Amino acid sequence: MVTRGGSYDDRMVPFRKKDRPSDAGSSSEADLARLEELARTDEAFGQGLDGYNILLGDPSEHGEWADCPPRIGRSFAADGTEHEFSLLDNGAVVLYTPLSDTPYVVVGADMREFFALLLESNGSGVGALGYDLDEGVEELTEPEDELEPDELLVIELLRAEFGVTPWTDHRARLAELQSLLPGTSA
Repeated sequence: MVTRGGSYDDRMVPFRKKDRPSDAGSSSEADLARLEELARTDEAFGQGLDGYNILLGDPSEHGEWADCPPRIGRSFAADGTEHEFSLLDNGAVVLYTPLSDTPYVVVGADMREFFALLLESNGSGVGALGYDLDEGVEELTEPEDELEPDELLVIELLRAEFGVTPWTDHRARLAELQSLLPGTSA
């Protein structure tokens, strides 16, 4: 049986804000463009992303949510429910959950850190962070059942193409990342 859990690479240290390259926005744009290209050119991977609840495309094309905070950044994907993912100018990836009391949660300082989080759960699992951060972290770190072949394909391609490894201290890292939201101080 193959699971998402497994051992963490102890050498993996997530970027801290001061360690990030100054061109994080452009590197995230490049990584997003590469992900979109892979989804277009590799049919199995594109279908795997859909099955993994990362639906590439601009969810804002469907209009604004009524009586909800506005989207921020450039929307690039949804999870098939109410959760959306956006890229900020600083390169950070934001989970947008319009129906939550906390509609914006930074889930990566850049695309690669977001991809690393996806190694542990699909888009909907990451989306759970938008309602209750502590409960969402618990869900992310619980061992999973056996993975489907399309889920394994997504995980292996993210590892191989972008060189990412799973996160180690989810709570601490998520707390650090929130300083990347517009209007917050570092």
